[in-house]
Amino acid sequence: MTREKIKISENNWLTYFRSLHSNSPLGPIQQSIMNDLNLLELQKEQFPSLDYLITENEIFIAAKKLQNNKSAFSDKRKNEMIKASIQEMMPAYLKLFNSILTSGIMPNTWCRGLITPISVNQEEEMNHHTTEEFVSPAVWENNFVLF
Repeated sequence: MTREKIKISENNWLTYFRSLHSNSPLGPIQQSIMNDLNLLELQKEQFPSLDYLITENEIFIAAKKLQNNKSAFSDKRKNEMIKASIQEMMPAYLKLFNSILTSGIMPNTWCRGLITPISVNQEEEMNHHTTEEFVSPAVWENNFVLF
């Protein structure tokens, strides 16, 4: 069974969260926080770096920071492989990450993780090696990711 991805507008989110506690009047501290947040919202240059697409340099810097000798996920791509192929794969990475940035939709597999139990007894571990996949609770409940 597949779920459709639902895009929710910023206005719908804002309206929903504002209505959560709308029956209770805000106290002076909450009102002060709301006023401060509203002022920040009006400032267009709050996070100007988020208004631009991801650059090759940003991807290159992020790739260099990947740690070596880490296990691969289900796609079998290790960090060393990403680092070694960064120049050849740069067009694909740019397209992928900028697509995620502009659409706000991240691949579901990025919300998954693998858990491998490690036994105290090495022989037992080699004979009973199992790996289980889990999904983030945010994906179970909502099937969407927020940035």
